[in-house]
Amino acid sequence: MPNIYGEKSNIRVQWEKVKGGSLQDKFDWFWQYFGLYTVIGLAIIAVLVVWIVLATRPTKPELISGILLDVSFTDEAKEALTEEFAKELGADPEKNTIGFSASPFGEADTETQLYQQEIITTRVAAKELDVIGATEGLEGYVDKNSIGSSIFFPLQFMLEEETLQKLVDSGRTVSLDTSEGTLPYFIDVAGSHFAELAGITYEHYYLGIACNAPHYDGLEALVRLILE
Repeated sequence: MPNIYGEKSNIRVQWEKVKGGSLQDKFDWFWQYFGLYTVIGLAIIAVLVVWIVLATRPTKPELISGILLDVSFTDEAKEALTEEFAKELGADPEKNTIGFSASPFGEADTETQLYQQEIITTRVAAKELDVIGATEGLEGYVDKNSIGSSIFFPLQFMLEEETLQKLVDSGRTVSLDTSEGTLPYFIDVAGSHFAELAGITYEHYYLGIACNAPHYDGLEALVRLILE
């Protein structure tokens, strides 16, 4: 077992030898006995500083949020869409952002699909998503016998009447037969200005509006981009 008292005594002895010496001698003494502890301490401080900076850095407000399945959503697409949404909403694109993320779905294995469904359900419940997009399969999130308990609500519950009518007139809405009748649920955005900006190239690509969508103004702006 090391003798810590002897070690401390040795440190004092060595200090007595160098305290009247040159600055280099004192530095060498310090580095020999405390260099490792200093490096470790500085590393810990650096990690803490980085963590504090990241934790306290202000987050840009989102103009709209969503998950685009089956789409490779690039940084360029995000920048372009941020510019367009900011222009539609009279916001500063430097101080705001869009919360779109992309994820594979159609070609993913069953386990990945189930994991993706769990993410969507959780984020909708937390009011973190406005829209979910996919090439197919969104109707699986709709309870046609109890529309109030579905991930998606009919479009007339989520959009202004005039906005919805423009969508219907454009032929882009997709309706489902429910216990309440035939109701418009999804928007086919293929070929729209929004699809072009987002890099969506499918012949058909559908967006559904989440029941807990937090950005109503963003949804109205989205429809304007789709109809543009």
